[in-house]
Amino acid sequence: AHGFVNDIDGGMPFDPVYYAGDKMYQMINADKFIEYAQKSNSPKMKEIAATLTEESNPVLVVATLK
Repeated sequence: AHGFVNDIDGGMPFDPVYYAGDKMYQMINADKFIEYAQKSNSPKMKEIAATLTEESNPVLVVATLK
């Protein structure tokens, strides 16, 4: 396993591929995002996944460091 584990709400693991300033970025295919959202306790992930289909563009996940 690699990346960051989301142990707050059971969301998807975060494995950033690009860093800029205080932000980290990861792209994930829509079908995989939907799969993670179904397993997650994150209302935000479920809300976003509800707007996607398997044919949607990849999802850009951005994490801001504090």
